[in-house]
Amino acid sequence: MAEYEAKVGPTDSVIADPRFRITVGVEPLDKDGKKLEFLGDWLVSQRTLDFPDLFATNPELVRRKIGLIPEEFKDFAFDRRP
Repeated sequence: MAEYEAKVGPTDSVIADPRFRITVGVEPLDKDGKKLEFLGDWLVSQRTLDFPDLFATNPELVRRKIGLIPEEFKDFAFDRRP
């Protein structure tokens, strides 16, 4: 973000890891145990993936209401795993 602001000046933009619920505390690895550079490959391979797993948990993004907002989906019946 510092490099971006140096080029364009002060901004309200934010660059942040969304910390999707499914990735909190997990190191995405391929089948051989190598760290994945592209998180999407790992997400697609998850058989237990449910829509709420893609809600951001990064406090700054949640505060700014960036990404999927859980309250907007309160009427949907998702798998309610912890």
